[in-house]
Amino acid sequence: MAQACINLGITKSLVLKICEISRSSFYYKPKLEAQKVGRVFSKNTQKTTGGYDDNELVVEHIKTLLAEPFVDYGYLKVTFFLREEKNYVINPKNRNACRVYRLMKANNLLCNDKGSREFTKRQWVKELVPKPIKEFTYRIGGPI
Repeated sequence: MAQACINLGITKSLVLKICEISRSSFYYKPKLEAQKVGRVFSKNTQKTTGGYDDNELVVEHIKTLLAEPFVDYGYLKVTFFLREEKNYVINPKNRNACRVYRLMKANNLLCNDKGSREFTKRQWVKELVPKPIKEFTYRIGGPI
C-alpha cells in the first residue's frame, strides 16, 4: 500500500510517516538462500605428529571409545581423550571443543538421556497425625 502511494507521487518520507513504517523496514530485502551460507566446516583434523586425519576417522575413534563397557562420556571428556590419547590438535578454546560436539551430534553419539525418565504422580501424606486406636496410642512404641 505504501508503495502504491509512492508510485502516485507522494514523497516517501510522508507516506512512511503516515503508515508508521520505519525506513529500515521499508528498504529491507530478505537474503536469498545462497547468501545465508556461513563458514564451511573443515573436513579433517590436525595431528600433533604432523599431517591431517579425515573427520570420519575421528568419528571412528569416538565410536570405539564409547563402545567400551561403562563408558558414558560427553563431548568434553571425548575432547580430552582425542587430545591426549589419539594426539589430535584440539585446543582448549571453545571453538574446537565445538568441533567434537558437532561431530558427535551429526553422528548421533551424544547422550540424550536427560528427558527420558518418567515422572510419577506424587503421593502426598494424607493424614498428618495418625488416628489413635485408644487413648495415648498415637506415639511410637505404644502407650506411655
